[in-house]
Amino acid sequence: PPNDAGAVLRSFSQWESERSTISATVYVMAAEVALYYAGRVPRWANEFCIYDYLIKGLEMGGVTNTRVITPFIKRLLSGQRISEAVKLLSAFEKHTPVRDPVILNMVLNGCVQLNMNTLAKDLLTEFKSSGDTVSYNTLLKGLSQCSAQGAMQEALNLLSEMKRTKVRANVITYNTAMLVACRSRQPRKHQVLFDLLKDMQSMGIEADKFTCSTVIKGLLIERNKSSNEFKTRFRALLGAVWKLGSLEALQMKRSFTEAILNLAASSGDHEVCNEAYDQLIHQFGGENNFQARFPNIC
Repeated sequence: PPNDAGAVLRSFSQWESERSTISATVYVMAAEVALYYAGRVPRWANEFCIYDYLIKGLEMGGVTNTRVITPFIKRLLSGQRISEAVKLLSAFEKHTPVRDPVILNMVLNGCVQLNMNTLAKDLLTEFKSSGDTVSYNTLLKGLSQCSAQGAMQEALNLLSEMKRTKVRANVITYNTAMLVACRSRQPRKHQVLFDLLKDMQSMGIEADKFTCSTVIKGLLIERNKSSNEFKTRFRALLGAVWKLGSLEALQMKRSFTEAILNLAASSGDHEVCNEAYDQLIHQFGGENNFQARFPNIC
C-alpha cells in the first residue's frame, strides 16, 4: 500500500543522511520505487527527491542502459519539466558508456513540442555522438513549425551537417526540409525545393506522395506571380517530378493528379494546362488509360 511504501521511502531518506556510502544500485532502486508510487501519490515526486536519487545512481555507474531512465524522462516531459529532463540527459550521457539515441531523441522531441528549437539544437550539438537520423528529423520538424527568419537556411545547414557527419538521411528528412522551404518567404525557395529533389535522387532516396504534394504546395503559394515566371516554375516542377519515377512508383493517387491540373488551371494559361494534361497522359501510358482511371478529372 502507498502508505507503507511512503514509510519505507522516508526511512531510506533518513538512512541516507546517516550513512556515508550507499551503493548505486540502492539509489536507482529507491528512485524506481518512488517513481512508481508517485503515479498514485503525485506529491511524492518532490518529497522523495526521485530524480536526485537517479542522478546519484548515474554518477556512481548504476545505470547501464536506457530501460531504467526512459520512464523518468517520460514523466518529466509529460509535465513539461524540460530543464530537469535536460539535467537527467546530461548525467546519462556523462556517466554511462552507452551511446543510445533514444533518450536524446525523447528530450529533443519534448523541446520541439514546446517551440524550444534553440535548446534542441544546442543539445544535439553537445551530444552529437548520440545523434541519429531521428535526431536531425526532429530538429527539422521544429523548424517546419515555426516562422522564424532563416529557418530555411538552418534546415539546409542541418542537411549539410548530416552529410558531413555521415548520418544517413531518409525521405522524412527531405520531406520535412522541403516543408520548411515551402513556408519560407525567401525568394530562392523554389530553387531550393528543386535542389532538394535532385539531392534525393542522387542519394537513391525514393520520393513518396508527401514529397511531391509538398513541392506542389510550395508552388501553389506563389501562383499569383507573373505568367512567364509561373510557367517556368511549373515546367521545372513537372520535369523534376517525372525524373523521380512514374506516378505508380511514387505512389501518387488521385489527389496528386488533381493537384497538378488544379495548379495548371489556376494559371489561366491554356498552354500550361495542355502541357500538364499531355504529360499526365504520357505517365499513365496513353489517354485511354488515363481517362479510364480518372473518368471525371478532365
